Amino acid sequence: MKPATDKPSLKANLFRAAAAIWALLTLILCAIPEQYYKKIVRLSSNMAVSLFGLLFSSSDTDGLIKAADEMAWVGLVAVFGAILALLVLLAQRIYYSDFKWIIILNVIIIAAIIGAGEGIGMAFGDPFQALRLLAGISGGIVALLAAFLFLRLMRRYPGLLNRETISYVFFGFLTTVVNIVAYGLCYNNIGLHNLISNAVAWVAAVLFAFIVNKLYVFQSHTETAAQALREFGLFIAARLLSFGVDELMMWIMVDVSRINGGVSKIAVNIVVLIMNYIFSKRIIFKQP
Repeated sequence: MKPATDKPSLKANLFRAAAAIWALLTLILCAIPEQYYKKIVRLSSNMAVSLFGLLFSSSDTDGLIKAADEMAWVGLVAVFGAILALLVLLAQRIYYSDFKWIIILNVIIIAAIIGAGEGIGMAFGDPFQALRLLAGISGGIVALLAAFLFLRLMRRYPGLLNRETISYVFFGFLTTVVNIVAYGLCYNNIGLHNLISNAVAWVAAVLFAFIVNKLYVFQSHTETAAQALREFGLFIAARLLSFGVDELMMWIMVDVSRINGGVSKIAVNIVVLIMNYIFSKRIIFKQP
């Protein structure tokens, strides 16, 4: 198990620092008394329920909170274990020749950290939570297997999975979050009309999308203000076209077919995401 280079990079050191900090947080999460853990679980479930209500405007809040509490009791540790596994993996630079030994090593690290936290909790009188320990290890294993599958796919399909497409999907997801949250605030909380809410969400998302696509996804470099304005104009034109598709599909799905607004918004954003990538790649940020 030998890394590709002997000298660790700045990025690797940053991941190591992040992994160490997250390991400490995971240890604290598993070591704190049960009464405080319950408060963290309730806070997490309330945030999840608030987001769900923002998107889908559900009236069964008590039922949702109860279900979220039950899921968050073990789900919170599973998420911490998954993030810890990925950070440790990135800290090791994941360029080792034998991935299965890395998975075994990381599972041992996760089990040791979470188990140590549970042991500290027992020393202060809290019962041992075998379910939380199992959830944390399971979350780490799932994250590692997903990373392994993702790396295999990257090597096999480099034209489909590369820095550009991965960063586009990542920032596209963030853009979608901006769009959905803005729509949910306007439609479910403020009470604006469906199409007006959709328009406000579009403006917020398109400004965010232009900045991240230009700077991070396609890394477009413009030497003059005229070139930058040209890109912005093409970007707005392309987004107006996809916005027209967005509005048409939202009208058909919500106003005509009476499909839930949150469900409709998620489905429409997938279609729009693909359209916008084609426009950005082939026209707007195309490099000479």
